[in-house]
Amino acid sequence: ENLRIIQSIILFRFLENPKILLENPKMKKYIFALPSEKAEKCLYRSGKAEMETSFPILLPISQTAQCDELINITLLISENSPVSSGNFLRLMTELKELAVKIGFRYDLTEIRIAGEETPEKQKRVFEALIETLGDGESIYADITFGHKATPLIIFTALSFCYKLCKDTEVNSVFYADKSGDQALLHDVSKLFFMESVIHSVSQSVPDDPLPIIKRILNM
Repeated sequence: ENLRIIQSIILFRFLENPKILLENPKMKKYIFALPSEKAEKCLYRSGKAEMETSFPILLPISQTAQCDELINITLLISENSPVSSGNFLRLMTELKELAVKIGFRYDLTEIRIAGEETPEKQKRVFEALIETLGDGESIYADITFGHKATPLIIFTALSFCYKLCKDTEVNSVFYADKSGDQALLHDVSKLFFMESVIHSVSQSVPDDPLPIIKRILNM
């Protein structure tokens, strides 16, 4: 348990170091939901990196996928949206162009969500998502689009693989904040790791864990 606390603190403290992301040899997996509105190109920025695209996930893919590498993409699709099919075709076009430019290969897993959102369907989406996760993966998750519960479903699935899958890392969880024809990617990975730290500390220091949490927040 103490080892898990140390691992979470290390990831929480050093997540902003881009070399950690670029030097990871694990199978890279990218998780995101298709927009429910018509996807439009804009200039996405993350640190010094920028890319004009309709889908924010393509920016971290462009920064982390390497030539001759096989990556895995897990896509959540709401079949309620009248623009889903058009957005999917646009994604395939831009993704293929990026794959040709960089030279990577990809496997695509689709999780389709039909009908109205209900608690039962949310459980089914969570189940389908964790079935795509496994050992020895390096995960990047975009929570920009989807139903209101989608970010929570993704967070919970990531917590599952972080705690139960062997040698699997959650490298980045982010969302895009769009303004006009530009958007910034905001990384919320520290919040994800803080949840794990809070759980671990609460198990190890049940009497008064708040001072430890505060010290971690101020690192």
